This record gives sequence, C-alpha cells and structure tokens, in this order.
Amino acid sequence: MDFQKAGILLEKIHALYKNMSADAESVSEIEKDLMRAYLRQFYEHFLPHEEAEPQQLSPPLPPERKEQRKVEVLKAVEVEVPEPPKEQPVVEKPARKAVTGGDKQDIDTLFEHHQATELSEKLSELPIQDLSKAMGLNERIFTINELFDGDQEAFKQAVQVLNGFHSFEEAKNYLVQEIAIQYNWAQTDKKNKAKNFIKLVRRRYNA
Repeated sequence: MDFQKAGILLEKIHALYKNMSADAESVSEIEKDLMRAYLRQFYEHFLPHEEAEPQQLSPPLPPERKEQRKVEVLKAVEVEVPEPPKEQPVVEKPARKAVTGGDKQDIDTLFEHHQATELSEKLSELPIQDLSKAMGLNERIFTINELFDGDQEAFKQAVQVLNGFHSFEEAKNYLVQEIAIQYNWAQTDKKNKAKNFIKLVRRRYNA
C-alpha cells in the first residue's frame, strides 16, 4: 500500500477544506465535487486491490474560476499589517530656575530653626514616621496648591523621596536644589506655608 500517495491526498483534502471553510457561505459546486473526488480517491486507496474501482480524474477548474479562486484564497490568508505607532511629541520639561545668591539667601531663611522652649512647641515637634500620613486632607490640598502649583504628582514624588532620607540635612539639600527654587518658596505669600511644611519635614528625622 502506497502510504505516501495517501498522505498527498490527505494534504489536498486538508488544503481544500481550509479554503472552503474560510468562505463557507459561498462554496461552489466545483469545490464540492473536487472534495468528493479527493475523498473517494482516499477511500478507494484503502480498499482491497480487486474491489477498487478505476480512479476518476478530478474535474478541472475552468480558467476564469481558477483566477477567481486564487483571489479568494489570497484574501483568506491575507494578514492585516498594523500601522507603525505614531511618534509621540517630546514634551520638554521647563528649565530649572537658576539659583542666584539672593535666591539662596531667601531660601535659607525658610530653614531657620529655633529650639522649642514651651511645652506646646515641644509637642508640635514630636517625630513622625510618614509625611503623607501626618497631613490632613485639607492641609495636603493646601500644600499642593500653594507650594507645588497644584501639581499633585510632584507633591507625591517629593514626599516619597523625603520619606526615604535618613537625616534632615539630606532633606534640606533636596528641597533647596529640587523644590524650593523651582516653585519659588521665597515668594512673600508662600513663605509661611513653606516654613510650616519644612517644620513638618524636620519632624520626620527627629530622634
């Protein structure tokens, strides 16, 4: 028994079935007849030699149908190629404000600290573990609007960085270089709020 020939027939049956199922609503009679012929040949291949009937040749497709079927097959296997992603415009961050001698002096005054003497002052300087949890909702909103120009993400990032430091000196350097100058904390209407926030930051590192 020629299993190689049987394998070839199976491949033809599979290929034809795939093309027919891709457009099941418009399967032609020619395709159906061709499938029957393939199946008949495959079935007869396994009959005893004396019972096998002479194989019938598959009915040829007319030239116009061949071209039509070729187009149908190409459409069936056509893969849609996605368009390349559009390049996103690069948004440049605003340039950081240069630190001048006057700016530095004004910023330094925000960090001036006087040793607490009264009991109420000492209680207000008790250490805290997390800056974000030490602020009430209203205070947080006010701080974001006044000291971070309403940028909530900038505030969250700053608090996260400050919570990671181990000393107030580290926190001070960060605030001076990255925050206070950029958001102009030395401005008259921001000074008091900036001092209160810095006081809260100092408590984060109190022993």
